[in-house]
Amino acid sequence: MEIFQSLKFRQAYKKLFKNQKSAVNEEIKKISQNPSVGEEKK
Repeated sequence: MEIFQSLKFRQAYKKLFKNQKSAVNEEIKKISQNPSVGEEKK
């Protein structure tokens, strides 16, 4: 599975604090392992 960052996400991610980045990374890992966990984009 390939995960791509959109430009807006990349810019917002840069501004996060270190602890927030690790939380985002953990959630991305969870969703990549089981895609049915996340909400589908409309």
